[in-house]
Amino acid sequence: EMVQKYLSLGMNVIELGGCYGVISALIRKQIGPDATHIIVEANPSLAKICGFNANLDNTNNIADIVVAALDYSGASKVTFMPGKSVHGGRIANDGEPGFDVPTTTLAEQVLKLPKEEYTLVCDVEGAELDLFQNEQKALSRAYLLILETHPKIYPRNQLDFEKIKKNIENAGLVEIEKSGAVVCFASKTAIKNLNLT
Repeated sequence: EMVQKYLSLGMNVIELGGCYGVISALIRKQIGPDATHIIVEANPSLAKICGFNANLDNTNNIADIVVAALDYSGASKVTFMPGKSVHGGRIANDGEPGFDVPTTTLAEQVLKLPKEEYTLVCDVEGAELDLFQNEQKALSRAYLLILETHPKIYPRNQLDFEKIKKNIENAGLVEIEKSGAVVCFASKTAIKNLNLT
């Protein structure tokens, strides 16, 4: 709903956690064939499906699928553990089974964008704790942020969610809508352009 409500033609998007590409396809439909769309997905088998779905209707500018895990440990690769469902994959804790994947950061992906502002769509199964702790500069360039939160899997549950929210607000974004676990934040420019004041 938020993708359809707030994204428009020409918006550049970074999507963290592409999964099957269902939301990716919807994003592409909203932003059109000429906007930049970068999708980060750690599971290589899902990345192929995601890329196919994201690019169904676009022939002249395909979405960039980056097979990597979002990580701020400084490691060049991490162990990724697929979940019980395709939606639950995450970076493995020490000793948990999985497979090695390269790492990336939001800042690294933002460098690929042609324009200053971008929209961030994020569903990274708990990795948002590190993301918003470490990416103030990259986040301060965001026009919109559509974030799926996971308070039940954060070590300190609701307290960690409040910390995430504070870090997002410190980067200059304001909460404009919430639906279940999904929260939409907007920059001052977006609030003005969308007539949300």
